[in-house]
Amino acid sequence: MKRNGEPVAAVVPVELYRQWQRRRAAFFETMRLAAERSGVASEEEAMGLALEAQRSVRAQK
Repeated sequence: MKRNGEPVAAVVPVELYRQWQRRRAAFFETMRLAAERSGVASEEEAMGLALEAQRSVRAQK
């Protein structure tokens, strides 16, 4: 199925779809646990740390 010439849907076997769902859930659970362990208090604080790291890397170039 396409909209404006771009694909918008795909038909896949149900088991493949379920596998994707499990992997996605596992990924977000891993990210949640990592955030808990990092001690970062909020999404805003995490974004600030990410931007600071990005600036540092770019300054080294």
